Amino acid sequence: MRAPYGLNIIDNCLGCPVREEHLFCNLPPAAVQKLNEIKSTAVYPKSTMLFIEGQQPRGVFVLCTGKAKLFTSASDGKTVITKISEAGDVLGLNANISNRPYEVTAEMLEPGQANFIARDALLQFLRVHGEVALRVAEQLSRNYYAAHEEIRTLGLTNSPSEKFAKLLLAWSADAGTSHEPAHVKMTLTHEEIAEMIGTTRETVSRLFSDFKKKQLLQTKGSTMIIRNRAVRAAHAGNPTLGDATLKQLEAMAAGSRNRVIQSSYNGAAGTLLIDQKKFDEAISFLEEDQDNPFTMQLLVQAYYQTNQSDKLHEIEAKLRGTNVATMEQAVVVPAVRLQRPQI
Repeated sequence: MRAPYGLNIIDNCLGCPVREEHLFCNLPPAAVQKLNEIKSTAVYPKSTMLFIEGQQPRGVFVLCTGKAKLFTSASDGKTVITKISEAGDVLGLNANISNRPYEVTAEMLEPGQANFIARDALLQFLRVHGEVALRVAEQLSRNYYAAHEEIRTLGLTNSPSEKFAKLLLAWSADAGTSHEPAHVKMTLTHEEIAEMIGTTRETVSRLFSDFKKKQLLQTKGSTMIIRNRAVRAAHAGNPTLGDATLKQLEAMAAGSRNRVIQSSYNGAAGTLLIDQKKFDEAISFLEEDQDNPFTMQLLVQAYYQTNQSDKLHEIEAKLRGTNVATMEQAVVVPAVRLQRPQI
C-alpha cells in the first residue's frame, strides 16, 4: 500500500519484504502471527516525537522504515544523541521492560513507518513466547554494552578529532558487504554530529574541512576507505572479499601514479600479510606507506617480529611524533604515546 512521503506501508509482518535478523524479525510463524495481532501500524513524518524523555512507558515502537535519533537533554538545553536507530530497531524497550520512564527522546529523522505495541500486550507476548523473551534479554545486554562504549568515548576520549574519527569508522564498519567501494554516507547535520560526540557544531565543521583536505572524506568514497574495506573483510573472516577488494585496488594502482592510491594499495597488502603472520613479506609493502599511522603501527609489529631493532626504534619515534589532523592519527597516535617504547 502506497502512503504519504512515497513510502510502502508494510501491513503484515508475515509478508514483510525486508525481514532480517532483527529483534522482532524472523520469528517462528506463531509468534509473528501474534505480533500482527497486537501491533498497530502508522506512518510518521520527519521530526515526529515517538516518545519523550521522562514520560512513563506506554509501549515500544518497532521501526520498519526510516531513521530515528535517540537523545537525552540537560536542563540548560545541551543535548547528546545516544543512537541513530534504523529499520528493525525496537525503540523504548529498556523503559518498558523495567517499567521506568523513557530514558531518551525518540525523534524521526526522516519519514518512516513504525509498529506500536502497547506495554501490557508486549509483556504478555513475552510470557507466552520464550524464544522472543530470550532475544529481548540479549538485546538489553547489547544495549548495556553500547551505553558503556558511549560513556568511554565521551568521558575518556579527550580529542574531538579522535571522537569524530571513531564515529566515522563506526559508520563505515558495515560497508564491506558488497564488491563496490565503501562509502560513508553523511545524513546528519553538523549540529547533530556534534551532539553525538559531545562537541560544538563549529568544531565538527572544522574537522570535516581538515579530513577532506587529507582526502579522507569524499562524497563518492575515497581510496582510503576502499583500503579499510579490504582489511575489514579479512578481519571479519571473509578472505574472498578481502582478496577481491585488494585486487581491485591493485588494478587501480597499476593504472595510476596517484600517490594516495599507491600508498593505499601498499598499506592494504601489507596489512593482510601481517594478518597472515607473513611479517618479512609485509615489510616491503608497509614501508611504501609510512605516512599512515595505522601502517607505522603495523611496521612496529613487523620489525619486532623480525628482530630489526634499529628500524623498530626509528618507526616508534616517528609514530610518537606524528601530529596531523587525520582520522588515522586521531585513533592511533594518542594510544601509542601512552605506551612504553619497545625494548
